[in-house]
Amino acid sequence: MRYRRLTYTYTVTTSLPPWETFARPSVPPTHAWRPDADVFETREAYTVIVDLAGVTEDEVELLLYPNALVVQGARRPPRQEADGVYHVAGIRYGPFRLEVGFASAVVAERVTAHLERGMLRIELPKVGGAR
Repeated sequence: MRYRRLTYTYTVTTSLPPWETFARPSVPPTHAWRPDADVFETREAYTVIVDLAGVTEDEVELLLYPNALVVQGARRPPRQEADGVYHVAGIRYGPFRLEVGFASAVVAERVTAHLERGMLRIELPKVGGAR
């Protein structure tokens, strides 16, 4: 798992006219899919849990901005027989990207991430939270 700490503020660009930006924010279309995630906040920290079944640590990158976390990478499709036919194709493969914004600053030096059994758990202690 690659981890990069960035010092500039993360900005989501919008494709709407300025007068609609605040009413309906949107992210420009991308070819990446968004994995399912839970974001939990306490007084001391944020916890982000991301469902990344079938993804290894080497296929995940974490980008920590002062105001956001971006989890990105790719899930590779399994090998299939050349003459096989799908009857159901509901699992997403290829590049993924998850963006999580924070209302308060986190202590970058104390962020931890652990991928186990397809679930990525990221703990982000808040500045001024309990130690």
